[in-house]
Amino acid sequence: MKALRISVLLAAFFAIGNTCAQSRADSLKAVLEKAPKDTNYVNTCLTLYGELHIAQLDSAYAYSLKALALSEKLKFKPGIAHALDNIGNHFNGKGNYPEALMNFTKALDLFEQLGRPRNMSIVCNSIGNTYLGIGNNNKALDYYRQSRDHAKEAKNKYAIGIADVGMSSVYSKLGKNIEALTALKEAYKVFSELDKIYPMAVVISNMGSVYFDMGKEDSALNYFEQGLVLHRRVQNKYAIFSTMQLMGNVFFKKKEYKKALNYYMDALKMSREEGAVDNEKSIALNVSDAYKALGQYPQAYEYYVQYSSLKDSVFNSESNRQLLDVQEKYETEKKDREIVLLNKDKELKEESLSKHRLVLWVSFGGLLVVGIACVLILLGYKRKQKMNRILELQKSIIEEKNKSITDSIRYAKNIQEAILPEINLLKNAFKEYFIFYKPKDIVSGDFYWVAHKKDKVYFAAVDCTGHGVPGAFMSMIGNTLLNDIVNDKQVTVPAEILFNLREGVIKSLKQKGAEGETKDGMDIALCCLHKSGKLEFSGANNPCWVIRDGKCEEFKGDKQPIGIYTGEARSYNTHSVQLQPNDLVYVFTDGFADQFGGEKGKKFKYKKLKELLLANWKEPLQKQQELLINTYESWRGSLEQVDDILIMGIRV
Repeated sequence: MKALRISVLLAAFFAIGNTCAQSRADSLKAVLEKAPKDTNYVNTCLTLYGELHIAQLDSAYAYSLKALALSEKLKFKPGIAHALDNIGNHFNGKGNYPEALMNFTKALDLFEQLGRPRNMSIVCNSIGNTYLGIGNNNKALDYYRQSRDHAKEAKNKYAIGIADVGMSSVYSKLGKNIEALTALKEAYKVFSELDKIYPMAVVISNMGSVYFDMGKEDSALNYFEQGLVLHRRVQNKYAIFSTMQLMGNVFFKKKEYKKALNYYMDALKMSREEGAVDNEKSIALNVSDAYKALGQYPQAYEYYVQYSSLKDSVFNSESNRQLLDVQEKYETEKKDREIVLLNKDKELKEESLSKHRLVLWVSFGGLLVVGIACVLILLGYKRKQKMNRILELQKSIIEEKNKSITDSIRYAKNIQEAILPEINLLKNAFKEYFIFYKPKDIVSGDFYWVAHKKDKVYFAAVDCTGHGVPGAFMSMIGNTLLNDIVNDKQVTVPAEILFNLREGVIKSLKQKGAEGETKDGMDIALCCLHKSGKLEFSGANNPCWVIRDGKCEEFKGDKQPIGIYTGEARSYNTHSVQLQPNDLVYVFTDGFADQFGGEKGKKFKYKKLKELLLANWKEPLQKQQELLINTYESWRGSLEQVDDILIMGIRV
């Protein structure tokens, strides 16, 4: 677990400086009520943002919007630029990176036109934070360095400290902990000289994060505790819950999972109150990990589902498309305005020429055309550069989202595997066995189940509706119900177990049998093996095969699923047979038989599967498993796997 950096979330706010008393904000609000709508009104709104942005984020954002609207009406460029920068910071704090970048880019253009290196430094730092937030370390480091260069040009120590904090975050992500600590110490020295409590608190917390990455948990915890005191002093809610999350990470690494969970839950509550979706997402994953470490799998799964739903709200294709549309519209309007100005300039110059100096007029006109062409080429080049910035961000967002989705499913696989029977249970239950289990996707809709009850062993191969994530949800429901029916309710007859399982699925899925309702459920082959050698079998659509001396006896399952059924629901039948030493029992799902392959791309079918098992019934079960795997891969060839696969074999 690598520690997050508070600077990623908060450094963009450094540009404003220390917070002031509430009375200062109240007096400014009083001024606004009577002030005329001019540039002074704009500046007062921007000052109010500085007073409120730490403790009252939404109110601060509202004043930035007022400043932007009035500045655009008055054509007041400094006001527009500052308001856009503030709005970008607001979206950055919320984890809405496309909106943040759009506002920062516009602000940077205006500050360039106004020739303000100090403000350019601050905006470059904010853009660096945005790229760091989506994992593009190289772009982030480039903008932090630009920020530092502009700050040196402006001879602004405070802005230099901001840039140092940003670069330290990149160094830390790249594993350059010594460089990260050096940059943080330089920043702390600057902020201490300027007596800036807020950035000092962030630097202290980030130093704790670096020590955490270096494996020095006690030092990290000490810095986090110092930082938390300062964050509470300035009422910085984002920093408070971020630092509590970091402290939870320390206790998690020290395997003090209950303490970690307490910090995570407090941090999660605050992040939800502040509407910080990106932070809420990462903390929900922390909570899931803590519950998993404590062995509380239902709670771990509950918070993992919350994490999965939150991650898709941070980035989506619609927000990316809107970002491109707004950015392109902005660039087009800017280009049109500049062309209009050039044409007006041309008309004025043409009117001043003398009709008697035709040669000079032609020469000047030619130069003017060349000049316009150069300006258009330059504008096109700048527009291309800015579009490339957006495309790079989109690429990074898409790559991060794909990675996040895959990581989510792989984590769900760990939870699903935790409910499958353990190896020791299988070894104690069966003399000899094999399980050929191959999910189509990372997680599976098929699962196998085993329960050992006194002188009986229950085992089943279950095929849930669908595969992948939907199938995995159904598999968890099925596993939970089977354990409850056999272990808690003490139902012992296979047919009655299936009846109870069907009732449980219908109740869990709230199935009513209404027209158009989904018919989710499962097929199952369930066996009960007595110590005496008696085998009892009940099935829903799926059979059981018993092979003795090279001959196969098939026990068919009832033609009705586990779940809501359009036909008349009947009780399930129980078949029984007295097994003899070395008899083989097979239960399975339909994935192997339904696989397309071979020279003609047809299904493998149950007939060939039975022939394969009969041809190799004398072989040890591990060898049979290898033959099944090799036969399947050879048959499938380059074709896609069509379904989850599960075959379970035991020898009496």
